[in-house]
Amino acid sequence: MTTPTPTQSRRAVIVAHVSTAQQAEHGRSLETQLAAMQVYATSIGATVIDALEDDISGTVPLRERPGGRALYRYIDGRV
Repeated sequence: MTTPTPTQSRRAVIVAHVSTAQQAEHGRSLETQLAAMQVYATSIGATVIDALEDDISGTVPLRERPGGRALYRYIDGRV
């Protein structure tokens, strides 16, 4: 990863994931994860440009999850 120049800004896409209702109910909710990632992004001077969520089994490959597909669109430069 390269360090942004003074005229560039850091941008971040954050992705939260839970695979079970139990995870969502016991402190690992999507909202809790996204809030923590937002705090971290701010701490490193990044602007969150999108917040993605997946509530699907971790056995499903990332590219096949809705949030994962959206993330790869960013990575591949299609967004």
